[in-house]
Amino acid sequence: MKRKLNYPRIIGTIIIIILIISIVIGLSFNSQTKEEIVIGSIQALTGETAKHGNNVKDGIDLAVEEINKNGGVNGKKIKIIHEDENCIPTKAVSAAQKLINIDKTKIILGPTCSSSSMAVAPVAEQNKVIMFTPISSVPALRQAGDYIFRNRVSGEPHSIKMANFAYNELNARTASTLYINLDNGISYSEEFIKEFEKLGGKILNTEAYEKGLQDFRTQLLKIKENNPDVIYLAGQASQNAIKQARELGIKTQIIAPTTLQEADLFDIAGDSANGIYYSYESFDPNSKEQVVSYYQEKYKSKYGRESEVFAANAYDAVMLISKALEKCEENTDCIKNHLYSIKNYEGVSGITTFDKDGEVLKPLIIKKTENRKFVFHSN
Repeated sequence: MKRKLNYPRIIGTIIIIILIISIVIGLSFNSQTKEEIVIGSIQALTGETAKHGNNVKDGIDLAVEEINKNGGVNGKKIKIIHEDENCIPTKAVSAAQKLINIDKTKIILGPTCSSSSMAVAPVAEQNKVIMFTPISSVPALRQAGDYIFRNRVSGEPHSIKMANFAYNELNARTASTLYINLDNGISYSEEFIKEFEKLGGKILNTEAYEKGLQDFRTQLLKIKENNPDVIYLAGQASQNAIKQARELGIKTQIIAPTTLQEADLFDIAGDSANGIYYSYESFDPNSKEQVVSYYQEKYKSKYGRESEVFAANAYDAVMLISKALEKCEENTDCIKNHLYSIKNYEGVSGITTFDKDGEVLKPLIIKKTENRKFVFHSN
């Protein structure tokens, strides 16, 4: 007589086996993921601002490589996941949601663009994720939340410095602004106007340009008609504006914030770009300080060129985060409080101190374009 199979018992046994296997796989997966720390990066890796975004990426990658070669953080390697935002806020938000919800990161470096940073900040704040940008300059980021940090000086001090330089050093009494119609350009222009008028100067006109614009002649002809003492050129991708200004016979002194220092400025604008004053963070790529010279040596060896300030900021950002991780693991409340406590950190981009709003305190200098080079002018 054949035995009757006990199907319920067999099915139950199979289910138990599957559960045990799932638990074992899950434990194995968790043990593997615990061996690394995932950090997200949202940068403009394509588009007009890609030069800056890729400089930031290079600084991040160099720092991560160095940390991992030295054993990681508390024995755990850092895994960096780069996402492209292309200076499009909606794309940056999608990248942040992916990093937070799928990759489970507790830290995001970036975004590159101010408009993207302003869009991502509420997402990071709501999820108690550290957002640390080495490059965004919009002043409003100061009020974006307790988990939001940057080690690039806000656009406000840049504009104030250039307004004072124009009025007191160049003896300018009238000015026009030409700015990109994005958060950083708008804030540069507004803060410059506020300070210049406070000093006693007069703003003759303000002209905006859209991202991707190649022909600036309409705006420039309006400025030429007013004949200001200085033109404050605020925002990235302005190389053609400089070239076209000189082609139109505008001899007015051009001044700018740090965004002027683009690698392809002279390739596009040629000698038209000589003689422009602009504000810049007090970063000396040729400094003999050991921390800077050591960094530049590594950077040149890896990328074949000298580092500029945003790559240096990014490198410092990763190093500051790694020190916080050593103390806090991935507890973002602990990381946040640790970052707020940082005073006089000697990094490759200079001395870093954070204020109560997560804003970096660094000195600014005036630089000038001369003989197709970016040179120091004054403090």
